[in-house]
Amino acid sequence: MLSGIQARLLLILGLAALAITLASAMALMALLQTRAGVATVMERELPASNAALVLARVGERLEDRAPALLAAKDAEARQRQTALINRDLRSLASETERLRDLHPAGSDGVADIARLAPQLAANLRDLALALEQQAMLGVALQDQRERLLALRERVQQTLVPSILLVSDVVGRDTDVDPGLFRRAAGAQGPLLDAERLAGSAFSDLLLAAESPSLDQVRVFRGAFERTRGQLAGLIPRIPSGLRPELAQAIADLEVQLQADGVFRLREQEIATIEGAESLVTASRDIAAALKTRVDALVHSASETIARAAGAMGDTLLTNTLIFVAVSIAVVLLATLVSYRFLVRDISLNLRAVTRAMQRLAGGERDARVPAMDRRDEIGDLARVFNVFKDNAFRMETVEGQLRQAQKMELVGQLTGGIAHDFNNILAAILGNLTYLEPKPEDDPMLRERWQRAMGATDRAVRQVERLLAFSRRQRLAPEVVDINALVDGMLDLLEVSVAEGTELSAVLAPDLPRVRVDPGQLENALMNLVINARDALDGDGRISIKTAAAGDDAVEVSVEDTGRGIPADVLERVCEPFFTTKAPGKGSGLGLSMVYGFARQSGGEMRIESRVGGGTTVRIRLPVAAPSATLVEPIAEPVRDAPTPRGQGEWVLAVDDDSEVLATTADQLRGLGYRVLTAGDGATALALLEQEPAIRLLYTDVAMPAPWDGVTLAREARSRRPGLALLFTSGETREIRDPAAALLRKPVTIEHLAHAVRQALDGE
Repeated sequence: MLSGIQARLLLILGLAALAITLASAMALMALLQTRAGVATVMERELPASNAALVLARVGERLEDRAPALLAAKDAEARQRQTALINRDLRSLASETERLRDLHPAGSDGVADIARLAPQLAANLRDLALALEQQAMLGVALQDQRERLLALRERVQQTLVPSILLVSDVVGRDTDVDPGLFRRAAGAQGPLLDAERLAGSAFSDLLLAAESPSLDQVRVFRGAFERTRGQLAGLIPRIPSGLRPELAQAIADLEVQLQADGVFRLREQEIATIEGAESLVTASRDIAAALKTRVDALVHSASETIARAAGAMGDTLLTNTLIFVAVSIAVVLLATLVSYRFLVRDISLNLRAVTRAMQRLAGGERDARVPAMDRRDEIGDLARVFNVFKDNAFRMETVEGQLRQAQKMELVGQLTGGIAHDFNNILAAILGNLTYLEPKPEDDPMLRERWQRAMGATDRAVRQVERLLAFSRRQRLAPEVVDINALVDGMLDLLEVSVAEGTELSAVLAPDLPRVRVDPGQLENALMNLVINARDALDGDGRISIKTAAAGDDAVEVSVEDTGRGIPADVLERVCEPFFTTKAPGKGSGLGLSMVYGFARQSGGEMRIESRVGGGTTVRIRLPVAAPSATLVEPIAEPVRDAPTPRGQGEWVLAVDDDSEVLATTADQLRGLGYRVLTAGDGATALALLEQEPAIRLLYTDVAMPAPWDGVTLAREARSRRPGLALLFTSGETREIRDPAAALLRKPVTIEHLAHAVRQALDGE
């Protein structure tokens, strides 16, 4: 008995197919009568058309093979392209011979194809040989470059110590033997000339190796020969102890004028490149002509076949009508049989599955589908549903992860608020410590304690920076960055950071779009991730840094290790501030939290994939750079030891909602020679602006309670006083799109404040 749905369906379809086959046999008999009339045409024209079509495809490929071969970057790529060309050339020869057999009398098109095909084959083979020669010349040039660099290093090691020694003797005023002084003075000039001429000679050689034209190679050759002659003339004037080594170096340089030297090799390489380019142009012209002839053959064959097809049309129409009538009858019969023995059974069981799914949607975990013991497709569906039900309840876990993300967001907000308030406290401490700096004549113990206090303040500032990184409020200086170049430039530093038995590699995807990110913070993030990966390897394993496109609007950089992996309960907490699994004193617990905050603040995200015993991968996804409005960048710290500018009694309005910071700021400004008014909120500041027209500068904190935060206050103040100078301060990263304003980062030193206020007033 046929119990499976598929088996029953196949039986019904088989019966229907049998009926249709009988109808088809009748139609076929009529078609055989027509076939005799067109057989003669089809036996020649259809194969000829097929051969021409194959030739057309081969010709199109060969038209592009020459540029592809020319663009090959290495020997492996050239071999790959050469193999493809040889394959296409064999196909070209085979199909051309086939066309000649199908047209024994010949035709203009076939004759032209038979003539052009060998020409194209010869051109492409010559091109492959030219490129191989170019590759060998390139290897020889590279060998010569390396020898030149080694020789230059040897010459420098010979000359530079002697130059330094002679300069030291000549530069002394006393304690130098007069004879020694005269010998040193006499040797100083020739040694310096020798160093200059040697540098010029090496420069001519290296530039010649990169010259794009034969004329430039000859120019550098002439300059080199002159320089070499001058250098040889210096030998008698060089101290006798250095003459043998310098003479040997000059002899080594003369090798470059021989047949295997840089000049001749570069001339041969340029000539080979020009010849290859000529071959490419000729090959494309031949391929284009070949394609034109092939297209004409295809068109001719198509017209002949079309005429033969027209003769079959009438016969096909009659037989098709008969075939359609029989087919409709068979389909109707098959439909009735299918419903009786198949469709009704499927419908009943699917309805049972639907009811079970509805119960599952209502939260009934015990929902069960009947017919799970059936051995057909309905039974398979029931069993799959049961698996789906189990997986659906596991989804409550794609929720636990959501709660984790919400927790991180709340922790970030709390951390950011604490860091902001602590920054204000540090600003007040730093401002007062600046005023308390001991005088040179004060007790040394007092200065030592003051310096310890300043050092503790600096450490607190750095800790706040880390907390701000996690809470996405750190100070960023975003730039448009080539992420591949950044990773490549870090590899040497990263290799030093990993253990000796650790293998570090980079897999960089080509042609990545640029991203807008703070390059210094990205480098810190990668360094943190590589160090974490190194610690997870225990001195043995692999670390891979990879870049890849993540869709059209993002780029992903990942750090992957083959370490011990992270347990699931630890993985949930690794990004929390101050959480660490390292031994006391081995880690601050802020590394991954800083990376997490940096990625989010840069408009991207960070994801961690880990399996115990299977390694860990950390992915940072960053958005592609896009045009944006000009932002106010923080004012840089003034140059060390620069004179501190002072005020001339100008009126400054200082605004900050933190009273201690405000008082410290006011004292600093008065000490710098300014008249100061203070306000603890935006409304008071606007009132003072109305009362005192002499105010020339508004110096305001950015983060203040609504509705008068610093940016809103500045806009309103500027609308009332268009000529008012503006200066912002903030402990967070804020976007201020006013090109006339400047920004100071808290905590602010008095020197930084003095320069910024003076600059704002002078630019008023």
